[in-house]
Amino acid sequence: MRGTLSRDQSNAEIMRALLLCRNTDIAMRRHIRAETGMGDTDILAVDYLRDQRSQQQPVGPKQLASHLGLSSPSTTMLIDRLEKLGSVERMPHPTDRRALTLEARDMAPSATPSREAAEVRIQRLIEELSTDDATVVLRFLTALVDVAQPDAA
Repeated sequence: MRGTLSRDQSNAEIMRALLLCRNTDIAMRRHIRAETGMGDTDILAVDYLRDQRSQQQPVGPKQLASHLGLSSPSTTMLIDRLEKLGSVERMPHPTDRRALTLEARDMAPSATPSREAAEVRIQRLIEELSTDDATVVLRFLTALVDVAQPDAA
């Protein structure tokens, strides 16, 4: 495909693919909301906690509030709600006895069967990339996140 498209055509196809990715993510979030009753902020919070856990980074309420742009009272209500749903568990901090961390539960409601299956398919697709292709994709996606931020210059 690379050799048959002009630069303008490939740019347009990339923008189209990004739009499709965005729309697919929106559709998945709608599906999760419908299946679980969770709101967008709930899903974002659990996704963030899952990501940080995969990087072995403990997250406390302040970090979660900062990431989501929430006030302390709103964060407390969010954590309470997620705990009642079984999505989050409050745990003692590994090194600071005065603090607590938040852990996304493995069987969180946001981990619906359809979402889990999609994540497995995506992981398989990632594993098919060559090291060079993976480097290019990662560099592009990282830069995309940086420039797509609402406050990006």
